[in-house]
Amino acid sequence: MTITFPKRFDENEAKKGVWFDVYDEHDNFYGSYLCRLYDNHNPITKMLVEKYNRVHRKALSGKEVSEDERGAHFLVHTILMDWKLKDDAGKAVAYSPEKAVEVLGTTDAQFVVEFLFKCAKNTANFRGADDAEAAQGEVAKN
Repeated sequence: MTITFPKRFDENEAKKGVWFDVYDEHDNFYGSYLCRLYDNHNPITKMLVEKYNRVHRKALSGKEVSEDERGAHFLVHTILMDWKLKDDAGKAVAYSPEKAVEVLGTTDAQFVVEFLFKCAKNTANFRGADDAEAAQGEVAKN
């Protein structure tokens, strides 16, 4: 007897990531962010969380770090892969993990961090090209 369960997400999409544009309720644009899938049943997520706990968490131990900075640090080292972000003068800001923690670790950026976590946890956003229309419908609900 063979039982095959349907795939909850496209593994390739989960690895390479998906771009998310972040807007608030007033249509203010906060940039575009490339994020991996964050799912406890995904081997890549498990590996990244284990690596984070082994390597990156130590970087924060003993330091006085706010919850906002901790959340941004975790996001950057497990989910976020790249961004398209401009400074106040309209100049592109190059992505680096250090810069991302600095920018996203502020109180004003917590809307972005929470939004990206929500998007990364929604497997419907990582369905792949075959299910693009269904995934777009799910993205609109975010």
